[in-house]
Amino acid sequence: MKPAHPFLKWTGSKRQLVPELLKWVPDKYKSYHEPFLGGGALFFALQPKHAILSDRNERLIKTYRGVRDHVENVIGYLNDHYVPLHAKHGKEFYL
Repeated sequence: MKPAHPFLKWTGSKRQLVPELLKWVPDKYKSYHEPFLGGGALFFALQPKHAILSDRNERLIKTYRGVRDHVENVIGYLNDHYVPLHAKHGKEFYL
C-alpha cells in the first residue's frame, strides 16, 4: 500500500515547515494529537499509528471522515461534479 499524502491545499499550511517540524518530533510517542489539521501536512509526513485529528472547521473534519470511511463514495461524488476546464459552474453550485 502506498503512503498517503495531503489531498487538500489549505491556507496556513505547514507543508513548507515540515522538514523543520520533523526535527522537533520525539523518536517515540504513543499518540499524535493535531489540533489544527488543515491540509494535514505534518500528520501525513509522520504517518503515525495512533492519531487524534481535529480542527474547528466542521466541514473539513467531515471531509476527512468521508475519505477515511467512504472513499469510493467520495470519488464517485467528485466524478459526478467533474467539469472540463472550459466549462464553468455558477455561484449556486459554488455555494
